[in-house]
Amino acid sequence: MNQNKKETNSVVEINKGLLSGMLSRVKELSEIENTPLTSEEKSFALEILQDINKKVSEKRIKWNEIDIVGCALYSQVKAFARIGLSSINKELYVDIRNNKYTGKKDINILKQYQGLEKELIKWSSKKIVRFYKDVVCQGDEFEIGVDFNTGINKIAKHKKTTSIDRNNLANINGAYAIAYVKENDEIVPYIANIDKNRITRAYNASPTETKTIWKQDTTKMVIKTAVWELYNMLKPFINLPIELKADWVNTNEKMEWVNTEATQEELTKELEVDANSGEILDFEDEKQDEEIVDKKEVEETSQKNRGF
Repeated sequence: MNQNKKETNSVVEINKGLLSGMLSRVKELSEIENTPLTSEEKSFALEILQDINKKVSEKRIKWNEIDIVGCALYSQVKAFARIGLSSINKELYVDIRNNKYTGKKDINILKQYQGLEKELIKWSSKKIVRFYKDVVCQGDEFEIGVDFNTGINKIAKHKKTTSIDRNNLANINGAYAIAYVKENDEIVPYIANIDKNRITRAYNASPTETKTIWKQDTTKMVIKTAVWELYNMLKPFINLPIELKADWVNTNEKMEWVNTEATQEELTKELEVDANSGEILDFEDEKQDEEIVDKKEVEETSQKNRGF
């Protein structure tokens, strides 16, 4: 009993020392870049580091297996802390993947849709009052069109069916996310509407680990995709203080997994089969199809230019 307690205390002390050292590195970086962290930003940074350490421990990964410098971990933590996103409020997600070139693992911090909504409310030049989002399933009565008075899409009707499982990906035809914006004393809905194809692409592009979440929490993941579309629509209206813009740009960089690949076991798991349709969803097949189309277009253009 006493031995277990001593071991537990030892682990706690090690974690405290680790986190303290990492936080010091983040603060040092912010000083070097002349963007010193406020007390609140230090709290955000510590939250993020705690979340990262928890994820590393849960995956039974050793810190010497992680390429901290290569993935610019401290720079990521600093950037997200400075724009005020919190791990505790589920605004961020820690993604860990293998890097085939370094033989180590990369850590990337990603925004959750809660973080996107927080950014829009806090920094958008348009006054956003609230959000609403939902999925559109087979059997739903759904009508959307353009409001020619505003030039903005408007949902005229969404009557939901109750006879199917709304958390089954096979039953979901689309989704939408709405930001209610106050303009000229009126509330105007800004709508991002996505179809089945967009949802499938998001599923296929998700990492292996997230596939499980897609199956368990399908509705939530589909809605998350719709919120990303809404965020991209309203991103031009985000107006941050000049001193935060560089960090914000860093948090918005697209992940290009050129140097990163899953293990063979993970790749095998990524070929998920939908139990209802029997359809194999494979992002690589989709990518190959796109490449074939692109090649065909190039050939046709080349023939036209030759006068054939």
